[in-house]
Amino acid sequence: VAGASAPSLGAGSVPLVYAESRILKDSTKSYKEGIINAIKELKDRTGSSSVAIKKQMQANMPEGKKWMNGRFLKALKEGVDEGILIQSKRSFKLSASGRSLRGDPVE
Repeated sequence: VAGASAPSLGAGSVPLVYAESRILKDSTKSYKEGIINAIKELKDRTGSSSVAIKKQMQANMPEGKKWMNGRFLKALKEGVDEGILIQSKRSFKLSASGRSLRGDPVE
């Protein structure tokens, strides 16, 4: 398009690179919180499958938010690495530290 220019940054604007990295951190964090809440709501003693967790999260997702499967899987993996989640075969459940994040007593 002739004569079209790129949008300029105003005096109070945040650079795009910083804004995108901040959005990525916030969305990953919300996926972890969503996973914890989904496991809590599913109340499966032996753990919940990633498919069941995904369905629960998608049912409770805000209207304008797009589902990002890569971020969901990354949040699951990070939860296991951080010790918040325990993976048993193909199921995930909250660890003692994960239960303490929810406010449940640690056994």
